[in-house]
Amino acid sequence: MSYDHVEQNKKMFVRRFFGDLREKGIKQSLKYTLEQKVENFKVTKADYKELLAKKMYTYKTIDGLFLWEVDRKLNRIARKGFKQKDLDSGVITIVLSRKQTNELATEEEKARLESTIDDLDGYENLRLRQFYRYKTEYCEKKFYGKVTRWVELKITNL
Repeated sequence: MSYDHVEQNKKMFVRRFFGDLREKGIKQSLKYTLEQKVENFKVTKADYKELLAKKMYTYKTIDGLFLWEVDRKLNRIARKGFKQKDLDSGVITIVLSRKQTNELATEEEKARLESTIDDLDGYENLRLRQFYRYKTEYCEKKFYGKVTRWVELKITNL
């Protein structure tokens, strides 16, 4: 942005302000500028609240699964891409933290976890950066009394 452009914007603001001042009077012009600032503040505050709510959502846990961890791994895959062997097999595996209990998840819990993972920002970034379609599958396996779990992203269009 050049200095001339800044000066021109400043002059336009001054003309607009003093034009309103002559036309409406000082009280009305100040009231109008104050209302504009309040409106801009409300819009900014609403945007910030929405962003904060979205960020706080990723720090939730569902059945001991940290959503921020899954989101971070999905973003990393989206940024760096995936290996050729993953493309050949058509499945990308994301290993998750172990479950504290030794009970396997029911089909309803699996469906809820899959839909929650589909709603994450990292999953959307993966779709936008890597032009494939994915089907999310949450898997669990009991191994030595502990439940090991992972997410498989099956690439549907190769």
